[in-house]
Amino acid sequence: MFPEHCPNPECQNFNDPEESSWFRPYGTYETAAYGVIPRYKCRRCGRTFSRQTFSLDYYVKKPVDYTPIMNALKTASGNRDIARELHVRNELVQNRIERLSRWAQGIHNTLLPLIPFYEDLVADGFETFSESQYYPCHINLFCGRDSQFIYGSGLSFLRRKGRMTPAQEEKKLELEKKGIADPGDIRRSMKAVATHLSKLIRDKGIDLIEIWTDKHQSYPGAFRNLPVFHHNRISSKRARTFDNPLFSVNYCDRQSRKDLSDHVRETVQFARHPSCMMCRFAVYRHHHNLLKPFRIKPHNENSLEPYWTHAEAAGIPGSVIKALIEKMEGKRFFLHKLDMDGEERKTWLQEWTNPGVVSGRYVPKYIRE
Repeated sequence: MFPEHCPNPECQNFNDPEESSWFRPYGTYETAAYGVIPRYKCRRCGRTFSRQTFSLDYYVKKPVDYTPIMNALKTASGNRDIARELHVRNELVQNRIERLSRWAQGIHNTLLPLIPFYEDLVADGFETFSESQYYPCHINLFCGRDSQFIYGSGLSFLRRKGRMTPAQEEKKLELEKKGIADPGDIRRSMKAVATHLSKLIRDKGIDLIEIWTDKHQSYPGAFRNLPVFHHNRISSKRARTFDNPLFSVNYCDRQSRKDLSDHVRETVQFARHPSCMMCRFAVYRHHHNLLKPFRIKPHNENSLEPYWTHAEAAGIPGSVIKALIEKMEGKRFFLHKLDMDGEERKTWLQEWTNPGVVSGRYVPKYIRE
């Protein structure tokens, strides 16, 4: 397997390599995990790299199968549950989840421009928290009204609200001295995702698309300067049945709470860090959009394919999805080759932090390439 491009984002051969003459062999090295690995050198910028540079397991010393990790994530298993099953350390599991999340984000952002946007969109956020209940947040979702495909997701932080004891109130005020959630964070997050989607919609030649939300006061400002969206608001108290225009996002909220350990009963499991929470959600979004059946029953009794995924319901051919997944199996995506909105980029770079809390997370340099 020869490299497809130079890994240096500043090199011309990163985006437009010159056939097979842009690199030359540069020796080999031997590893205990992968055997003999060939090395190469770019003829233009002089960057040296190996076959492993383009692997999902770049810098990995202990290969682990990603399939059981993804299967466990979608069934509300925590990191330590997965570690016990695979007989590995908890830190190794978290590292593989982060790698898997970047791969899932790469697949999602590659497929997104292929969507025809023939359906209305529905947007809302479901409330959760990370680290402690003093740091509540919203995971904001944009879903297809008919397909239940998750087009985009973001994160916004809130102040803790509701009834508290005097001791809890005092602790809240003490924590907020270090940092306080921006009251406009929901609007910022929703606008970031909506702006990116509006560009994709314009590229399809579509001048207007309906978007549905509840009557949250932050939502009108998110769509105010985006004329491609016609904003419809309905009460969140309306019965959450299939006839409700918000059904698709309510459905995704419910499934996320049921399937992800970060959002089940907080006395049992909860997210320890917002960046880890969003990495896990990126993997779950991949499962929901591309692997999970759109309906339990066959969508067409005469079809040879018994199930229809949410991505296919949104208009992406199943053959295209299958070809992309097979092409990128075990391979690494490069950030500079993806068109991401700011929310996706923060998840990729693990830049999410609770207000006033220092992250303390190690972020490898190569994920910025």
